[in-house]
Amino acid sequence: MKLRITMKVREKIICFLNKFPSTEWSGIAFYKPSFEKSGFVKNVKLVDFYLMDVGEHSNTEIYRDDKQTERINMFVANLYKKKQVAKGCMMGLIHSHHSMGAFFSATDDEALEQMAPEQSGFYFSLVVASAKKPYAFAFSYLDQYGQSHVHELDEKDILVDTPKMNSQWAKEVKIAEKEKEDRKPAYTSYNFPSHSYNNNINHMHRKQQTTLYPTYNGNLIKEDNSYIAEDVKSDVIDEMNDYEREMTFEDLQDGYTSGAISYQEFLIACKEIQIEDPSRLIDERSTNGLSK
Repeated sequence: MKLRITMKVREKIICFLNKFPSTEWSGIAFYKPSFEKSGFVKNVKLVDFYLMDVGEHSNTEIYRDDKQTERINMFVANLYKKKQVAKGCMMGLIHSHHSMGAFFSATDDEALEQMAPEQSGFYFSLVVASAKKPYAFAFSYLDQYGQSHVHELDEKDILVDTPKMNSQWAKEVKIAEKEKEDRKPAYTSYNFPSHSYNNNINHMHRKQQTTLYPTYNGNLIKEDNSYIAEDVKSDVIDEMNDYEREMTFEDLQDGYTSGAISYQEFLIACKEIQIEDPSRLIDERSTNGLSK
C-alpha cells in the first residue's frame, strides 16, 4: 500500500508549516482510496485538506469542544453541498509536529483507534513536520468482531509529487551541461575548504586539485597580488594547522622551482599563509637554495 501526496497539497503543507514553525495545527483531510478485490484498501491519495485548529507547541485538538465540532460539521456539509469534495473520498485527519519530526504518539494512536468507522471503512491520518522525518501516515479500521486495528506505512511508501521539468528549465540545464563539457578543468588554488558557518575547518584533500595556480592560456593570473582563493578568509588561514600550512608551502615551493611563479610571487603567497621566512624552511629541510 502507498500514499500519494499531490503537488498542490504538498505546497499547502509547506505553507502552513512555515506559517506555524513551532505550533501544532490540525485539519480535516480528504483521502481517495482504491481497493483490493477483498475490499481492503490498496492505495490512497491525499486530495485536499482544510485547516481547522491552531493549537500550542505540543498540542492540537480538532474537535476541542462542541462549538468547534459544530463548526466543522457545518463546514463539511457546505463542502458536499457545493460539490467541492471529490467523488469517492473519505474524510480523515492531518496534523503537524512542526520541527519535532513526524511520528504517531500514544495520543495519536488512541485517536486512530477511537475514530475507526463503526461501519465498513477506514480512517486515515497524516502527520507532517518541517524537520527530521517529514511524513508519517497510518489508518485504522474495525474487523468483523468490532476490534480496532491501526496500520502505519513505512516512510518509503509515502510518495510526494515533485515539480516536472518544464521546457525553459530543460533548456537551462542543457546549456549548463554543454558548457561544463566544453570547459577545461578549473584550478582549485590551494584547495582550502570553504569556511562553514560554525567555523569548523576540515582537512585539505590535495588529491582533488587539478592545477595549483589560477591560469588562463598558460599565464598566471594575479589579482591584487593575491594567490589565495577568494573564498579563503583570514580566519581560515589563522586556523590552519601545521600540517595544512606545510602542505601548502610544499605546493608553493614546487610552483616556484618549476617556473610556474616568480620568486616575488612565491614570497607574496608564503606571506599570505603566514610564512615570513620561506628560505629558512627550505634550508631546514636541506633542499636546494632559492635564487632571485
